[in-house]
Amino acid sequence: MTRRPSTWYLGGSLAAAILIAVLVVPAMLESEPVVYPTTPNNVGSSSPIRLNTLQTLMTESRELEDSLRELPGKPRVMRAGTAATIEDLEDRIAAIDYQLNDPDSQLNPEDEEIFWRERVRLMKLLVGMRYAQAQRTAF
Repeated sequence: MTRRPSTWYLGGSLAAAILIAVLVVPAMLESEPVVYPTTPNNVGSSSPIRLNTLQTLMTESRELEDSLRELPGKPRVMRAGTAATIEDLEDRIAAIDYQLNDPDSQLNPEDEEIFWRERVRLMKLLVGMRYAQAQRTAF
């Protein structure tokens, strides 16, 4: 009498579990536990982390600019409040761009990161406003 295939699966998985227990458990008991460090090697220098953060912020800013370019142009008629908000966001982004690109302003890395974070935040708001505006004019 032959067994059904489902009992083969049960028997095979039971045999595999027993084999793993016989081979792995004694090896784990004999070897010393592996201790992983809880602090990174470059704790004293935060520049690699900061550089990575700046690169991430710059990339996100570039992607937001691309998203903004893909949106349709500004409508001819828009609410005054919406126009003023969009204009204010664009002015604030321009002021940040001036600070970041001005050769006379000597920004320390912390200030530069703050400016980039604020630029990304404002770009997200601007893209959201323009997207909502494009949705309204589509209907």
